[in-house]
Amino acid sequence: IIEKILGKWIGRFFSIVLLISFTIVLAAILRQYAEFISGSILPKTPVSVIILFILAIAIYPTFHGIGVVGRLAEIFGPLLILGIIVPSLLGISNLNLHYLLPLFYDSGILNIVSGSFAPAGFLTDCVLVVWIYNLSEDHIKKKKYLMMSILISGVLYLFTVIFIIATFGVTIASSQLYPFLMLERYISILGIIQNLDSIVITVWILSIFLKICLYLFVTSYGFSRYTQKKSRRRFIFYIASIVYILSLIPRNVVEVSILFPAKVGIPYLLPLWAGLPLLLVIVSYMKGKINNHSIK
Repeated sequence: IIEKILGKWIGRFFSIVLLISFTIVLAAILRQYAEFISGSILPKTPVSVIILFILAIAIYPTFHGIGVVGRLAEIFGPLLILGIIVPSLLGISNLNLHYLLPLFYDSGILNIVSGSFAPAGFLTDCVLVVWIYNLSEDHIKKKKYLMMSILISGVLYLFTVIFIIATFGVTIASSQLYPFLMLERYISILGIIQNLDSIVITVWILSIFLKICLYLFVTSYGFSRYTQKKSRRRFIFYIASIVYILSLIPRNVVEVSILFPAKVGIPYLLPLWAGLPLLLVIVSYMKGKINNHSIK
């Protein structure tokens, strides 16, 4: 699509940049996953071992195609949504809505918008869904499901952020690396229902696993199409080897979770992932106008 709209050479340049960005973010996701697992349940296990095993497991469904990854998402999806909503609802008694106020008085709208750039750099990876959407034979009929999937993800993200801030306040919530995990640990109902952080860890593992599979499929499929090689499966092992090495470059969780979004996500990923689709829409629209004018 990029080559058809922007031309062969410009299109191929943007295509390879896009594929490289997916590869780099996949490595960052793997490292974040390993740091989370190491910090929560496997503190004495090297992150290199954790990354190796999750990659080895993710290769299997990716090797067999997007259909298998889709079936896994179909099975895990409802469990993931329940794993986010139900534990959060159990903590309603801990909410203090006054923590949500004031909305703009302390920092102002510009500081709030600038603070949203770092997470937006990762959330704009919904462009991956568009990639999968175009692989579907009846993708025109599936348009509403595409929009619903992005909408539900955004609503759940907003839902968890509101609950976290309303429970701890901005100061405490912003000082935590995994505030949602802290939220579930804080829940205690009559001393019976507590220690729900195990649910959060399970949800995190399942969701990250699906995301790794999706990234691995898109990068392997994309590079095979870009190089005009028929063997997509061979590229899975190439990409897995590259991202494994890249994931070991950050020295700690601060570099991958704080410095990476600030130094790479905001200046590079966000303009590319948000700007490129917008550029394609504008150029396509202008070409359509020129062609219609020529016909007339």
